[in-house]
Amino acid sequence: LALGDAAGALADGDDAVRCRPTWWKAHSRRGAALVALGAFDRAAQAYEDAAGAAEDPECADKQRAEADAARGRAKAALATGKITFQRRTDASGGGAGGGGVLGRKRPAQSASEA
Repeated sequence: LALGDAAGALADGDDAVRCRPTWWKAHSRRGAALVALGAFDRAAQAYEDAAGAAEDPECADKQRAEADAARGRAKAALATGKITFQRRTDASGGGAGGGGVLGRKRPAQSASEA
């Protein structure tokens, strides 16, 4: 993230979670990347996963606070129209039942970009 590559940071976070699924910091880093990408609902879940993996209660509380902040940012972004809510149609990352996806609203493409 420090390099400005949120998508790359998410890929690194995904790899870290696959390698060490019980490491709270892998989930937390994934959450930070998802916030940077504007995927606040997924970020909140990543932070909740980090809280569940954290052995230290203080660390778990901090991760839950990050999850709450991500949910707050999602609500604020929805209220201002900066992101949209889309029903997930595939099985990737949606958990049981698919769930929804929050993402940044993309600017309309011109005919030459489409």
